Order: sequence, then structure tokens, then C-alpha cells
Amino acid sequence: MVTRQLLLVFALAGVGCTPLLPRVHDSFRAHPLAYREIAALPATLSLYGNLDASQSDADVKALARPVATNLAAAVTRLVEAKGYHFTKPVEVLCLDDDWRRYDENTGALLRQVHEEFAALSDTIWKNLPQEKGKPFHYQLGKPLDELKAALGIGDAKALLLMQSAGFAESHAARNQRWVKQWTVGLLVGVGTGLATGVSMVPVYHSPGQIQMVIALVDAQTDRKSTRLNS
Repeated sequence: MVTRQLLLVFALAGVGCTPLLPRVHDSFRAHPLAYREIAALPATLSLYGNLDASQSDADVKALARPVATNLAAAVTRLVEAKGYHFTKPVEVLCLDDDWRRYDENTGALLRQVHEEFAALSDTIWKNLPQEKGKPFHYQLGKPLDELKAALGIGDAKALLLMQSAGFAESHAARNQRWVKQWTVGLLVGVGTGLATGVSMVPVYHSPGQIQMVIALVDAQTDRKSTRLNS
């Protein structure tokens, strides 16, 4: 029986995309060369933003395509820099038209797999405190096998899953944030300086960033594993 064991999962967040809390399965640590050939499942990107006089919904959608292209290129560079390579180019679905390229059955399977991956990712992060120092044993369900067949990648030994979300700050929101920084921020800094002798100026950070969750899945190894519940 194919277990669809997760070998590696980590999150990336912020402008610099710093890895957060990576988890790695023991089999991947022991035999990383066995997974040099990776098939990337179609990834997803959800892009949001401020909707105001300076940025419309159409503007946000127009940003989605170049962001998706850059994400695909960045993940490809990251993987290839480690000595691995994809069997086909990485695809990031970001607009309705992207999903329409797939037939109804394949699209439904793709959504089902991504929904399961999202739920599993939440479980992994929630379980981190009590799992410190314990083996990493998570797996995906049968729909992944059906999706592999539908995409014609049934022979793949390793699969890459990626989900990403981003927020595009509008020009108007950025200007408001800078005004707040140089007015409220400075007033608070002066106030704390007079009261305590130490000036503490609050920094109002931009909400604009990209967050990603990436997982490498053992697609064929027949091995027992245990699913952990949240």
C-alpha cells in the first residue's frame, strides 16, 4: 500500500522568505538522493489587497500573474540549488482561467488534495509544541494517487506541494501608513522618552508579503506510518 508519506514540510514568510519551523522525515535524512527527481503538483496562489481609490480588484488580479511567475522561478532555483530538479516546470494557479485548463474531474481532485494539504499543514503547526524531538510522521490520503494518475505522473517517486498567499498594499494605504509612522509614531516616541527617559518609536510594518507552505511527499514507498491528530 502506498503511504504518501510527507518527507519534508516548511513555511516561508516575509519579504526575505525565511524558512520557519521545518520538519523532516527520518527516511529523507537517511536517503536524500533517492528523491532527486521531483514532480511538482500545480501549486496555488491566493492574492489579496487593499481595495480603494488607488487599487481595484482588477489591479490585484493583474499582479497575480507576475507574482505567480516569480514564485515558480524562486521555488525552482531553491530546489535546483540543493541538487534536485523537477520533471516538468513548476505551475502556480492564481486565476480562474488557470483552473479551467483542467477537466472537471482533475480540477476537483486538485482542489481536494490542496484542501487536505491545508488542513494537514495546520495540524502540523498546532502539534509542534508536543512533537518536539519526536519522529515526523504525516501522510496524505488516497486522492493524491488519483490526482497523480489524472496528471500522468503516476511513476513519480517524489511530489512537491506548495500553497501560497500574498497581500498587495495599495498606494493609498502605504501613504496612510507612512503618515501614521511620522505623526503618531513620533508622538509616541517623544511621549515615552519624556516619561521614561527611553524613546520607543512604534514601527508600522507593511502588510504586503508572501507566505508559502511547501511539502515534499514520498509518492511510492510502501512503508507504514502513523497519522497524528490535532
